Amino acid sequence: MKILMLWEYYPDFLAHTYRSHPELKTYPYKEQREVLLNSHFGWPGEVCSSLRRLGMDVEFVIANAVSLQTRWFEEHRPRNTLESSSAQEVVAHQIKAFRPDIVFCPALPRYSGRFFDELRPYYRHVVLWIGYEIPPRYEFRNCSAVCTSWPFLAKRFDPELRDVFHVKAGFDPNVLNEIGIIEKTRSITFVGSLSESHKRRAEYLSTLIEEGVEVECFGKIDWHSSDVRLRKSFEVIQPCHRGAVYGLEMYRILASSFVTINVHSEAAGALAGNMRLFEATGVGACLVTEDAINIADFYVPNQEVVTYTSLENFVEVVRELAADKEKALAVGRRGQKRTLREHTTERMARRISSVFERVMKEGPKK
Repeated sequence: MKILMLWEYYPDFLAHTYRSHPELKTYPYKEQREVLLNSHFGWPGEVCSSLRRLGMDVEFVIANAVSLQTRWFEEHRPRNTLESSSAQEVVAHQIKAFRPDIVFCPALPRYSGRFFDELRPYYRHVVLWIGYEIPPRYEFRNCSAVCTSWPFLAKRFDPELRDVFHVKAGFDPNVLNEIGIIEKTRSITFVGSLSESHKRRAEYLSTLIEEGVEVECFGKIDWHSSDVRLRKSFEVIQPCHRGAVYGLEMYRILASSFVTINVHSEAAGALAGNMRLFEATGVGACLVTEDAINIADFYVPNQEVVTYTSLENFVEVVRELAADKEKALAVGRRGQKRTLREHTTERMARRISSVFERVMKEGPKK
C-alpha cells in the first residue's frame, strides 16, 4: 500500500531548524527531509517510520518547508513546467509522481475540495487527521475517513462522512535513546503555546506564579493578543519565560523536570488527550493535568499522573509536589511505565494502518 503523508510543520520550528543548521538548505531533498523527521517534532514523522516498518510504502511531504520543497522541485521538475511553482503546485506534482493509494493529511483548507478534485486520477483515497478544531472552510467531499484523537469532534464533521475513527496519540520510545540519561534539575516546568486559544492555561500559570510558586515556562507566546486580560497574564509569566523549544530540546526539558504542568486548550472541553500527556510521561516527568472525565482512559489519576479539579486545587497540587520530590519521582516512573506499555507511536501506527486497510477494502469514494 502506498501512503503519502502530507503535513505542515510549525513555521517557527522550521525557521529555528534552518537557522540552527544554515547548511541544511544546500542538502539534497531526502537528506533535508531526514534531518527534519529525525528532529522528533511531533508524532507524524515517528508514525511514518512505524508505518514503513509495517511494510507500507510511505512518502512524507512537509508542504510548508520552503527550502525542502524547492529542492524537491529542482530535482524532480516535470517537463514543460515553469521554473518555479506555488506550494500547492509542488504538492500536486508530488502526488502525481508518487500516485498514492491514500493521501493522509490534516484538515488544511488549501488542501481540500478543488485541490483534490483536480488530482482525482492520481490517488484513491484521502484520510484526514484532525487533532484540533475543524477549520470552517474545509471541504470534506473527497475524504473517505477521519482519524482523530478527540472523539467529541466526530459529532461536528460533515454529516455525509460516515467513517470516523478514534486514534489515541502516543510517544516514540526511541526518543529516550536520543536524549540519553537526563538529570532532574528543574522543579516545575510548563512547555506549550500561550495564545487566545489558551486563556485558561495563561490564567492558571499566572496565578501559580503570583502565588509564589517558581515555574519555568517554555513555548511560544502570542505577545500581540488583543485580549487585555490575557496580556496581563502574559506580563506575569514573562519573567519566567525561557523561550520556545522543539523536538529533542523540548524532550530534554521535560526529562529534566521533576514536575511538568499540562492545561488543555479550550477546544478540548472537558476531555484529556493532547500530546503533552504522552510526551511528558514518556520521558518520566510527573505530569500535573486536569481531572478530565476521560483521564482514566489513559492513566490512573494520582498514581500515574496527578490531577487537579479547580484553579485553587491546581495551585495546591503543584505546591505540594514541589515540596515532595520523592512523590513526583514515583509518579513519573509509574506514568512512564504506562506510556511505554500502552501509549506509543507504534500502537498509534497500527491503529492508523487498520483504518487504511478498511478504507482500501471499501473501494474508491464515489
